[in-house]
Amino acid sequence: MQRLSGDASPEAILSGARVAELQPAKSRADVLRADSSEASWWRITSRRAIGAQAEPQLVLTTPYLSRVELWLPGRGVPQTRMLYGRDYDSRYSTRALVFPLPGDVRAGEAFWVRVTSRGAVPMRVSIEPRDEVHRKDLIFVGGRMALLGSTAILLVLALAMWLRVRDANYAMFAVAMVSIMLYLAAVGGEMRFIPGLAQVFGSSSLPQRLVGGVGVIASNVFLWTYMDLRRQMPWAYRLLQALSVVMGVATFGSVLGAGAALTMVANLTILVVASSIVVCSVMLALRGSRPGLVVMVSWIPLAIFSSLRVLQIVGWWSGPEWADHLQSFGFAMAGLLLMLGTTEQMLHLRREHDRVSHIARVDTVTGTLSRGALDRALAETLAQAQHSGTIFSVVFIDVDHFKQVNDVHGHAVGDACLRFIAMRARNHLRASDVLGRYGGDELLAILPGADGTRAREVAAKVHRAVAVRPLMIDGLQLPCTLSLGAAQWRPGERVEELLARADAALYRSKAAGRNCVHLAPGDTPTAEELYV
Repeated sequence: MQRLSGDASPEAILSGARVAELQPAKSRADVLRADSSEASWWRITSRRAIGAQAEPQLVLTTPYLSRVELWLPGRGVPQTRMLYGRDYDSRYSTRALVFPLPGDVRAGEAFWVRVTSRGAVPMRVSIEPRDEVHRKDLIFVGGRMALLGSTAILLVLALAMWLRVRDANYAMFAVAMVSIMLYLAAVGGEMRFIPGLAQVFGSSSLPQRLVGGVGVIASNVFLWTYMDLRRQMPWAYRLLQALSVVMGVATFGSVLGAGAALTMVANLTILVVASSIVVCSVMLALRGSRPGLVVMVSWIPLAIFSSLRVLQIVGWWSGPEWADHLQSFGFAMAGLLLMLGTTEQMLHLRREHDRVSHIARVDTVTGTLSRGALDRALAETLAQAQHSGTIFSVVFIDVDHFKQVNDVHGHAVGDACLRFIAMRARNHLRASDVLGRYGGDELLAILPGADGTRAREVAAKVHRAVAVRPLMIDGLQLPCTLSLGAAQWRPGERVEELLARADAALYRSKAAGRNCVHLAPGDTPTAEELYV
């Protein structure tokens, strides 16, 4: 390829009047780099011959916002192609601008193209048979569907997690994913299929800069929160905050037309941000931080791929054709790994929360509900009974002479005794019934829907289950009996009043010599019944 400095009329170009002014391309022979917003002319010479039966096509990949005109000798109207607007060709993918060439293409034959670019994105130029163009298009479309589809899935997952747990960090991750999707679709040309957005993103590079800047800031907030930099590395936290402010000023300044200098500041800020995150993640990973390890594994490839893309844009490196898409792949891979790492961290926190909740809810000795959980269950049962007009009963269970068990055999045997009693009591309760440790050696059973008669029967079964045979604890045969007191809730009665009546019934069982059951007076037609 050869380039002509400055613009010229098509007549002067096609007549050959300007051929002597042609200059070799600054980069590789097959890479067209329009580094100015002004129109430029290029002469493309074919290295090999392609027969007409192969239907040769002139192909310019990764065109971004470039408008390309193909001028052929003898034709006064050019073929014009662009990813956006009325000049896009729907027969081909967004991978490239494709121009059909007439007849045979001879080795050494030259073609003229006029390029107007709104961004310094290099385009690879080739002359290929039509079948080869379609084959590459199919591969490209499949890859882009996977890329944008996976990014969309990550966005949906982030939004779902945010709605589920209300963690602001997932909201920041979602903002970053939205920005990445918009940026990739805008640069790749897929935005042309969305009415409204096609006009916005296809008319200027400013919207891409805006979403890119927002994405960088959102990812900074997400990463410093995820890696807990405020606590782990205060200096890095303050650095990323400062870089985010600079990025915001540079992004919105360049969007408002503040000049190319701010655009350069934004690009340099991105490089500093990427380097800082890599350094922080490596340092945290070496300290054994799992979030640091996740960020390191996900961010280093993205930083490398982004750096290679920058080298391509500035013309310092070309690489193979597939290298043009490494940065997009890096975005998707980094997003996936970070989402997995964040979800794993959230699951770990959830498991820890569940463990703490379980400890707070369950009595560690008996395995039944703790006192706090028992109080909440009582309040819920009462509210349900008041709302639905049903009844319920409670039963106090007290171990006879439990202090002697602790004094003679030790507290370990005493704890084991309480566990065995709780298990035997649980075996005679329904799944809907609640059993908890009220305090010391006292258990409390809540029986939803049970009247006094039913409560008395349940208490009698629990009493017999324990008294019928000794407890076997560490080779000891430990005889054990219970004293129980039951009461039925009365409409309008408070929990405290219900428990007071059940406690009074338990006191009567103890006063009667223990090893028996009493029901609170007035709860059944048989006001009081003694089981020995």
